[in-house]
Amino acid sequence: MQLVLLPDQDYAADSDSARAGRALFVAEHRALVAKLRRVQLIGLLDPSLLDPKLFRDGAHFNGRGVKLARSVLSRSLIELPQASQP
Repeated sequence: MQLVLLPDQDYAADSDSARAGRALFVAEHRALVAKLRRVQLIGLLDPSLLDPKLFRDGAHFNGRGVKLARSVLSRSLIELPQASQP
């Protein structure tokens, strides 16, 4: 399973509070998956996606943002190991 972290418009801002929010967001999700062997965390908090102009509202990418996010995501996806046989 792959858990994808996506920015929102607030986290995409270039400010101390946005950077702190992103760091906390990532830390919380890393802690969540730390004990789960078959979950990979994929962070789409790439600098190319941290532009508030890429959002059509507070949480959803606009067309340009979706295109960039797809590109970043495709570079991040990997095949996970097969499940163990019971």
